[in-house]
Amino acid sequence: MHAQLHWVREHVGMTAYFCVPGEGGLLCLGQVAGAVVDMLDLGPGRILPPDAGAAAHALTLPTGREWSVDDGEVTQGIASVAVPVRRDDGDVVGVIAVAGLRASVLPQAESAAQSLTVAARALGESMSRPRSTGQAAARRPEPAARTSAPAPALILKAGALMNALAEERIATSARLTELTDEPVSSVYRMLATLTEIGWVEQISPAAPTASEEDC
Repeated sequence: MHAQLHWVREHVGMTAYFCVPGEGGLLCLGQVAGAVVDMLDLGPGRILPPDAGAAAHALTLPTGREWSVDDGEVTQGIASVAVPVRRDDGDVVGVIAVAGLRASVLPQAESAAQSLTVAARALGESMSRPRSTGQAAARRPEPAARTSAPAPALILKAGALMNALAEERIATSARLTELTDEPVSSVYRMLATLTEIGWVEQISPAAPTASEEDC
């Protein structure tokens, strides 16, 4: 996910973010600030209103329409473009979008949608990739969310776990327990679920060096 958001930001220059449907609105799972304006309300873990402009519209696009655009519906002077993230079976599992000053967004809405479409396809396709076992690692590119949204508290805990992995890139369950302040049993369960749906991958621990073996 973060790799795709950075890729979109580099190509479009706007704030890029990814969110999934949740109870009470859209849950932002990742955000990369743009070059012009930093959309502070789009930080990871934030709940966006159910009518959150282009992102909300992208979840219910009619057949034949692959992207949506919003001009100031949520915040005056701010426009956004969004593309749904679909699994191989066609189910919409999230939305990847960009936002910024309307004068910057609207003239390049179509080109922004093209970049978002490429990123959305990569996110959707990555869900079906096989996993290995071992340490947990954030994926590049990371996959989209599951179809049915879990309870808000669990979503926020999973978001916190993903944020910790985004910072560490590779971490043991013990380290993640320390970073998230969650019981080790909860971290194990969340890691198992996130691995199953493709949010993280587990890697085998590296073989110890000679010096390590001597310790």
